[in-house]
Amino acid sequence: MRASTLTTLLCSLPSAFSAPSQPPLTNTSALPLHFGLLLYPGFVALDAYSVVDILNTLSLEYSLAATFDVIAETETPVSTIPRASNSTFGQAVVVTATYEEYSASEKPLDVLVVPGGYDSRSAIPAAAPFIKVVYPRLQYVLTVCMGSFITAESGILDGRNATVSKVNWKNKMARARKEVHWQTPARWVTHGNIWTASGSASGIDMVLAWIGHVYGKPVADYLGYEYEFNRAKNATDDPFAEIWQS
Repeated sequence: MRASTLTTLLCSLPSAFSAPSQPPLTNTSALPLHFGLLLYPGFVALDAYSVVDILNTLSLEYSLAATFDVIAETETPVSTIPRASNSTFGQAVVVTATYEEYSASEKPLDVLVVPGGYDSRSAIPAAAPFIKVVYPRLQYVLTVCMGSFITAESGILDGRNATVSKVNWKNKMARARKEVHWQTPARWVTHGNIWTASGSASGIDMVLAWIGHVYGKPVADYLGYEYEFNRAKNATDDPFAEIWQS
């Protein structure tokens, strides 16, 4: 190898192995500004915050002029403990807006996050009608785990592809809304402006893929590096479908 070639290669090493730097947003047109997290008693914390914590970091690091509401049926703080449980171990989240406040007004809402829960069926009677009412004003709906079952009962998933956690898949499908095309294997599924993730941790993969779609792939990659998360970048990379025999 010629000395000049070796010198060129050696000089390239620092840049090739340097730490990643924060990339600029590659899409700055019509970005979502108003986010909401739909909560109900017994919600799964990781379902909710697998998405929300990454959105927190995105907003902080890029100084987004965005708003965020925790939306629930009533103003009472919402606990991770299901209503019928005798457990005393849980966390409660402060509600900043109710279903009625959004339903009865033109309050802007661009992205709605719907997590699953230990008692998601009890959430359907109030949450599903709310989702149906606000959906026309949304840019995106992001669901995690059983959040897709709640969302399905609003009717907005009819005729669309969607997924849910693979645990007890056959039992889930026995009571799933038949108008929805439920997918497995699938780490997450995108159909139009609705993104549905499988189990709790898959919400991280989904929201990073969504950030790549909306804000640019380099931004999503950078956030994944920050969280030191070995993300699945292929939506069908779903080993849990085989584990749970779905």
